[in-house]
Amino acid sequence: MMKIREGESFTFHTSAHKKVQLDDQVLWSYGHLNPSTLIAQIYQMDINTELSERFRDRLQLDKERGCLTIRNATAKDSGIYRVDVTAPVSKPVLSTIPGNQSIIRPSAVLVECFVENGREVTLSWYRGNELLNKTSSPDINITLMLPLVVEEQDTTVYTCVAANPVNNQTVLLGGKCSQCCDAIVVRLVLSALVTVVMAALLVEHFRGSESDGIVYLT
Repeated sequence: MMKIREGESFTFHTSAHKKVQLDDQVLWSYGHLNPSTLIAQIYQMDINTELSERFRDRLQLDKERGCLTIRNATAKDSGIYRVDVTAPVSKPVLSTIPGNQSIIRPSAVLVECFVENGREVTLSWYRGNELLNKTSSPDINITLMLPLVVEEQDTTVYTCVAANPVNNQTVLLGGKCSQCCDAIVVRLVLSALVTVVMAALLVEHFRGSESDGIVYLT
């Protein structure tokens, strides 16, 4: 437990072990019980610390590590603080299984779209602008997979889209699928960096002449 007197500064650190990258998104949120109010952010190396009147002119955000410093701490700063660090979503990859090698009909091809999961990552199949299917999972340690069954002679262009709050990535499936079975293979993709850190600030008033309050980090 760390003690901070009112009027002093305090710095919250992220648990990220590497520097903030160009396309990373860093979001700092605050709330008395639920950290739902956005107070500072970094996106594409642009810093914004003027999102909340409560902390106006008192926040400093480190562009290199994403650390947040609160200056001139007051009792009103008590609450829960949360940081989310999210890297861009990876580009999805495709794998195909001919119908004669699966349980589907011989004239069809099973196409599987894969992407490493992360915070708020979704994986979707589109036919033109029409959403065909969509999946997501709260387990960020898994690989998302979304299947699509198409006919071998189908020349429609399909799009698999992976998206998160930072960006989206697409891969196209087009032409006759009888010609793409050997061309598309599964490869490993890097998972999006997701870091969530939560901390609580508690200010307790006490009798004494040195200070009106102490900020505790727990």
